[in-house]
Amino acid sequence: MSITAAANALVLSAAVTASLDSIAHIALLNSGGEYLRKTYESVTPISSSKYQFIFFFSELEGNDTIVGVELEGNGSSPTLDSGTAFANQVLALTKTLSQSLTIVWTVELV
Repeated sequence: MSITAAANALVLSAAVTASLDSIAHIALLNSGGEYLRKTYESVTPISSSKYQFIFFFSELEGNDTIVGVELEGNGSSPTLDSGTAFANQVLALTKTLSQSLTIVWTVELV
């Protein structure tokens, strides 16, 4: 028995959706590595392979020199270094007590 193109597409679609559905946290990184995790405020499916995540940090959260961020899933939790990093982005941002921070991250699996 051979696998049809339609069956392959269905399996791939299910895998993409499962991967996107597992993203739950963002990790902030400083020069020493990961130092804070936060669960998303909202997630909006734009299509079956494209989601938009919104993360919010108050004036009291995440204050440091941020050198990168990572989207975490696949068993991630608020515990540092848990789960799998699905995406990362280098940043150069110093967050202080006088600033809140909103990160809007759109992910598309192609």
